[in-house]
Amino acid sequence: MLAYMVAERIRKGFKQKSFVVSRGEKKESASRSISIGITHTSADIGIEQLINQADKALYMAKGNGGNICVKYE
Repeated sequence: MLAYMVAERIRKGFKQKSFVVSRGEKKESASRSISIGITHTSADIGIEQLINQADKALYMAKGNGGNICVKYE
């Protein structure tokens, strides 16, 4: 699935980037991660159902520890 491959590239690229957090005089390097929920569409699926499926996939990703892409099955 092309969408999954693209989402994985985004997730991996996002994870590799670090950023600096300033807390007064102190600066710390921090990492970040994202979780992505993916679904597919067809002629018989409405926008609300499509969003609901992607949302369920996102919560499955978060429930599995995050920093992953999950396809709605």
